[in-house]
Amino acid sequence: MGQLRSFYTNKQRNPEGLYLKDMWSFNDWELENTHHFIQWMFPLEMMSKHNDTAPVVGQADLKEMLKDDAVKENILHSLNIMENFWGFEVKHSACKFTRPRGFQNFLTKDWPTAYNHNFIRIARVIHSLVIFGLEDEAHELVNYLQKEVYPNYKHFIGEETMKYWNDALQKGMDEKENSSAA
Repeated sequence: MGQLRSFYTNKQRNPEGLYLKDMWSFNDWELENTHHFIQWMFPLEMMSKHNDTAPVVGQADLKEMLKDDAVKENILHSLNIMENFWGFEVKHSACKFTRPRGFQNFLTKDWPTAYNHNFIRIARVIHSLVIFGLEDEAHELVNYLQKEVYPNYKHFIGEETMKYWNDALQKGMDEKENSSAA
């Protein structure tokens, strides 16, 4: 079993000493102010500009992880954690997420501000979902962002960020198509 799959199935810690399940237990303050976890929770096929210890998903990792139902379940659980943190109520057709006690809708959250680092995190999540075969969930998230979040925060988010989110979806689709052809 590869290192990334072992991490994603809670059998191995990352270099910071955390299991995936440890990240799931972060409170809102930790999710907002800890900057080294998102690359582990939603890995990509490229090096992170912000975390030298972040995994890079290679073709062998991806092939191995796509066969593992526990990996898919854990990616969806990670998505649930982040959507709850952001205050998103995305209606995903393939999974029914739970909202925690005291859930706050994004309109009552204080994280949406100009140039917020969560905008980049959202793009990472979208791209990661696609490369791990969760295109429907990625599309549902982008549709939610376009219809619910952007109209309420377009003065903070701006057209460029919305384009960045759409590009993350497309880039993930392109990467997945390229890896299928290889």
